[in-house]
Amino acid sequence: MKEQEALQKLRRGDQRALEALMDRYSGYVTAILCNLARGALAVEDIEELASDVFVKLWNSAAALDPERPLKPWLAQVARNTLFSRLRRQEIPRTALEEDLLLISGEPGPESLAERRELAGMVRQAVAE
Repeated sequence: MKEQEALQKLRRGDQRALEALMDRYSGYVTAILCNLARGALAVEDIEELASDVFVKLWNSAAALDPERPLKPWLAQVARNTLFSRLRRQEIPRTALEEDLLLISGEPGPESLAERRELAGMVRQAVAE
């Protein structure tokens, strides 16, 4: 089924047209989502977002022009859907003090305590 024909059938509510478009473009949509997400989401989340893109295609079928190519529309919807999802995710705003110590390369409180304990054991062994 050609893309124009599938879009015309999709506008009339033909589910087989949606299935045909999903078969044709699901890899394309998934590739866009994976490339833009860069590992920020699990595979299941990417699959869910790809499904959301095709739900939006179904819901927007009446507004689509069958004379225009579908790939750019799908790419834009995939991008927008992904960015909306990433904005909704809870991102920690401030780093914990321990994280700052780890990032800076300085020893953390635990390793400092271990070093002090080891130094004390060495002093005691030398004194004996």
